[in-house]
Amino acid sequence: MKTLCGITKPAKGTVPTIFNPKTVPRSPSQREKRMNERKASEDNNIMFPAKISRVSPDAGLRDHDYVPKDNKVNVISSSQTVINANEVKEYVFVSCQTDIDQQQMEDLTQNVAKLRTENKTLRNKLNDKTALKRELFIDNVLKDDQSVKFYTGIPTLACLMTIFNLLRPLAEKLKYWDTNKGKKVNFQEKPVKKSGKKTSLTVFQEFILTLVRLRLGLLVQHLSDVFAISKSSVSKVFTTWICFLAVILKDVLLIWPSKESVRKNLPQSFKNCPSTRVVIDCTEIFIQKPTSPAAQRATWSEYKGHNTMKTLVGITSSGFFSFVSKLWSGSTSDRKLTQKSGILELIEEGDHVMADRGFTIRDLLTKRKAYLNMPPFSKKGK
Repeated sequence: MKTLCGITKPAKGTVPTIFNPKTVPRSPSQREKRMNERKASEDNNIMFPAKISRVSPDAGLRDHDYVPKDNKVNVISSSQTVINANEVKEYVFVSCQTDIDQQQMEDLTQNVAKLRTENKTLRNKLNDKTALKRELFIDNVLKDDQSVKFYTGIPTLACLMTIFNLLRPLAEKLKYWDTNKGKKVNFQEKPVKKSGKKTSLTVFQEFILTLVRLRLGLLVQHLSDVFAISKSSVSKVFTTWICFLAVILKDVLLIWPSKESVRKNLPQSFKNCPSTRVVIDCTEIFIQKPTSPAAQRATWSEYKGHNTMKTLVGITSSGFFSFVSKLWSGSTSDRKLTQKSGILELIEEGDHVMADRGFTIRDLLTKRKAYLNMPPFSKKGK
């Protein structure tokens, strides 16, 4: 094909006929050679290792050694053995097995069964979100001594577990409080199930729930969400454990110390009052407004401006609780509560009782040859 300028150009699709690229032989690359050799070996179902270990009657075979059935090999050196492909027709694969005795097999079987059980348990825990929520909260409480003290008020984890282990034998036999029937907490010869809907809490979880509410004052709704139980179950567990701890720990925690014990632990701030035996005061607890007008009048506290229950508390000079009276109505005066509580029977001759100016009990103490100390109170910041 010639152009207007006289230049000849080949037509589209024209190729040289003398040096046709399709007919020029090309030598295969090294990679293609290896692939062809491998394919040919696979087609013939014969595998020839380049080197194998020397096979001797005294030495056992190693893993993945290939040995002909007739065991005919040509030994060239002490470290290498060459197989003649023309003589070898068929090879067999020989694998070494480690001898395992019966005890090892039993241990292996037990380990496998244990792992399967643990795997199933973990899977069930992940599926049960309510139980997982409770366990995560308990783990936070028991994380270290600082967390234990914050959530429960008990100084260390070891002390917490010691108290629980002492309470556990009796706690497992508790009969839980029934609000509808008004039954009190008592002990049974055998553990009994909780009345009503099952809370699915363990004894230890109930113990932690009670301590956490006592320490932090958490609301019932909050504890219901944390422990994934109903609000009625929280109230039932808390009421039961409060009554239980009051019965068990009353004679352990509330001890009237001797004069020598009080003086031995006298702090520096009481050096001017070394004969102080007890410091008393009244505390009031808010209650709901009663429906009965007489009960409203009896529990109304002018000091708090609310319906309350009142109790007398006594502590030593070192801050140890030595006396707690029963609850009285909020309208009861401090003098009457001191007379009826029984603390005067514990006062000995020569004792000093410290109280604020609301306690008009000097004459009551004088009859027992004791003294009333009223420390001065600050006025207008002085």
